[in-house]
Amino acid sequence: MNTTLFVRCGPRTQPIRRTRPQLKHPRRRKSPLPPPYPLTKNLLQINLGWKLSLVEQGHAAPSLLDTYTEERAPVIAEMLKRSTTLFDAAQNAKSDGTNMERAWRRGGVLHMLGVNYRWSSIVLDERTPKETAPVDPYGVTRVEANVNIVRAGERAPDAPGLQIVGASALYQGKETTSLLDIFSPSYHTVLIFSDGTDKAAQMVSALKAYPADLSRTVLIHSNGNPEPPSNAGGMDLVVVDGEGHAHDGYQVGQGEFLTLIVRPDGVVGAVVCSVQGAKQYFDGIFNVTQAEMTLL
Repeated sequence: MNTTLFVRCGPRTQPIRRTRPQLKHPRRRKSPLPPPYPLTKNLLQINLGWKLSLVEQGHAAPSLLDTYTEERAPVIAEMLKRSTTLFDAAQNAKSDGTNMERAWRRGGVLHMLGVNYRWSSIVLDERTPKETAPVDPYGVTRVEANVNIVRAGERAPDAPGLQIVGASALYQGKETTSLLDIFSPSYHTVLIFSDGTDKAAQMVSALKAYPADLSRTVLIHSNGNPEPPSNAGGMDLVVVDGEGHAHDGYQVGQGEFLTLIVRPDGVVGAVVCSVQGAKQYFDGIFNVTQAEMTLL
């Protein structure tokens, strides 16, 4: 930015140009870690977006949109409550600095990584009793109690280091991947933890009753125990959990059969132990009655 100063020098005013030095801002370092999926600021939009898309395409009933308020309103209420608490603490802090540090203390809960919809009418959990009311929208009690088990309605964790041993054309050309690279706001991701039996094949067969382009199936083997190719037929992706992150992150025992269905917004929609459980979840999402079809 250039600044011109006029200085009186005899009978005429001589302009003296002085250049103000440009301030250089330090270049921000790019984080080597990928951002969590989905980004917290996009949770609200994605929660509504995938539901609107299904309704608009005629795959889901308009009543699915009611779950947006059901899921988001308790979270927003908790956010306003915590914001008010922080504001009151700052207002009550004395001018000499007393209690100021406590007033500005935020804590990890405001990272919002514990935000959940465990009470939602469209989530299903056959492993852990489901909450019937939004008692902990920010997941505070889970953190305080050091509870690690993943429940339906919670954010789906990542699992890196997955070795690809079989893939459809959608996943060709890669040797390893992570769950965050597989999840997408365009479809449900069905994570099938294999126990070496034909239960996985039965699950894939049952899912054929639903729109093929709205879900992806991922078969996850425990380390060193890949399932025979004949049992992986119809899977979009087959991986080996070589480093154990998927089994540890989702609390699945080696050789245990369990299926987790991750919604397009990155939230675990269902934790099921059977084909019937998966069908119950998807029937609740894609259910469109004849009366509701007239509204589409």
